[in-house]
Parts: sequence; C-alpha cells; structure tokens
Amino acid sequence: MKKTIISVCLSVTVTLLFAQSNNPFKQRGEDLVASLGIITADPGFNPSNGFDQATIDRYKAMIPSKSDMNESLAGEIVKTIKSPDFNFEKFVRESPLSVFSQDILLDVFNAGSGSKKGFSQKVTNAVNAVNANGTIERQEKELVLTLLSFAYEINNSPVAGLDRKKQHDCLVTGPDGTGTLPCWMLGAAAGAILGGQICGGPCAIGGAIIGSIAGALS
Repeated sequence: MKKTIISVCLSVTVTLLFAQSNNPFKQRGEDLVASLGIITADPGFNPSNGFDQATIDRYKAMIPSKSDMNESLAGEIVKTIKSPDFNFEKFVRESPLSVFSQDILLDVFNAGSGSKKGFSQKVTNAVNAVNANGTIERQEKELVLTLLSFAYEINNSPVAGLDRKKQHDCLVTGPDGTGTLPCWMLGAAAGAILGGQICGGPCAIGGAIIGSIAGALS
C-alpha cells in the first residue's frame, strides 16, 4: 500500500514537472506532438510526394489536433521553410506580429536557451509575460501562446519520426548569439505564424504540422 502511494505521488510529480500549467492553450502543444507521432508512424507517410488536398484531408481525419489546412497554404509553408535562404529571425521580424510578440518568440526560439530544463523554464517565463500583457490583440495573444505550447511540448516530448539524429539542425541567431535548434521546431513556429495569419488558431495548428515535417526534411 505504501509503495502504491509513493508510486502515485511520483507519477503526479512527473506530470506536474512537465505540464505547462500556465498556458491556456497547452493542449494544442500536446495534440501537435501526438498528431506528428501518428502521421510519421503511418506506413503511407511520404512527404517527398508533397501535400495534396487528399493527403491533408486524410491526415486531418486521423489526428487529435483541431486543425485547418489546404493545399495552397501547405505549398506556401513548404516553399518558405525549404528555401535555401530561409532565416527564422528575418522571417519573424517581417511578420505582422507586434514587436513585443516578435521579441518573445526570438528569445524562446534561440540557440542560447541552454538545457532542456532551461528551455522549458524560458518558455514558462515567456507564457507568464504574454498572459500579463494587456495591450496585444486577443488573436495575436492566442497565436503566440499556441506557439509557446508547441515549443514546450516539442522540447519535452520528442517525436520518433522527427528525431534530431535523423534530420539536420538549423542555424538560428537570437539574443544569446548564433547556434542551432531542431529544424522541425523552427518549422513548426514558421508554419504556425503563416497559418495563423490566414484563419487564426486552426490554421496555425495545421501550419505547425506541415512546417514541422517540412523543417525536419529541409
């Protein structure tokens, strides 16, 4: 009985350590990682064939993420991320997001973020800052919090099909200098920003899924 109680306590403690409890959109990050796991485990998964509408509709029916995506937007995301001169910092600075949101994202998606634990703490601090900001528009706040939920979950729950060892890291410049981050993490962020501009949350989620896969294979 005593061992059972200890086991339960440990399980709850681990859950709390890795749960992004301060983010109202944390479920989107959890669903993104689960969705990517389902897609990359599919025997028919072959992103080199592109993302036609039939493929997009098929995956939308399989995954938990409540996403929206079409062939045209998917093509734009893939083209942007796989461009030889794609620069994440430049991409964020040229987005319609406020300077506050741009600074938050570039501070988080930054090669100098340190260890996995340090990165998680940085994301948690960023979420607190966004929650406390009363000046940015509601839709932008939702998009940034969604992006932060993606970063948190990608950091803590790697997807086997997009493992770092099987794909390239990408060069990124931020407040802490220049270094590398997993390309699929940057792809998720870029895809979500592009998608979010079209139809908000649902397209941001769809964009993150496409962007993750395109980033991993860039």
